[in-house]
Amino acid sequence: MDSDDAAETEILAQALPVAKLTEKFDPTFAPATGEEYLSRVRAEASKNKIVVAKIDTKKFEKNRTAQFFQSDFVGEKRSEFKAKKEWQLERCAEFSHLRDKVRKEKAQFVNNFPMSETKLTVKSLKSKKDWYSFCHGKKSDTDEGREPRLTILYSMDQNSILKLFDYHVEWFKSYGFSHSKFQWMFSLMCFLEKPLIPETHSSLRNLARECIKVRSQLNDPTDEKLNELNLFIAIIGRYFEQTDLADKDL
Repeated sequence: MDSDDAAETEILAQALPVAKLTEKFDPTFAPATGEEYLSRVRAEASKNKIVVAKIDTKKFEKNRTAQFFQSDFVGEKRSEFKAKKEWQLERCAEFSHLRDKVRKEKAQFVNNFPMSETKLTVKSLKSKKDWYSFCHGKKSDTDEGREPRLTILYSMDQNSILKLFDYHVEWFKSYGFSHSKFQWMFSLMCFLEKPLIPETHSSLRNLARECIKVRSQLNDPTDEKLNELNLFIAIIGRYFEQTDLADKDL
């Protein structure tokens, strides 16, 4: 097993939840740690008093970067097609570990190979058509594209990662789901840096919705596409916290 394969199979336990505030909590002092800050935010959010301001939102339309709507999709009713919550959390824990691992390895790769041949190749790809041919090949010849090897992903900056991920969501919606697209989208999701920009949130939600749509058209619970679709739904719903799109236990 090479290093690329090993990185995609290792498993780590789920991250610890944010702790509750202690009885000695004093809101007049600044939080000393990140965990204390998150705990304070959670405590503030749980207060019952809510103040609503009446704002004319039309004046902000020209500055809108992304638009989100209340979830209106119909959830999967067939239990044999849905992923159990335990399975979802296990996959998200694995995904979290993989993200941590590739982030550290990418920093080492960039330091050791600041101008690799792969990086030069990636920089030469300018258009959406160039990227599609690079990833999935050309229908007019025998070029079947490339797998998303780590050396390729390590050679891409964040703007290229975001752009290619958006392209793949578009291609999924336009050309349908395939194992090749699954491999690329999953790999690219490992490199999406937080906090996510609104456009990436929108792309993730579009991807989850499309996966839910394709899953609803499956008739066989043993279909090989089901686990891949459920993995995306779980990661987007649980890890990226788009909880309205996550599978719920019946």
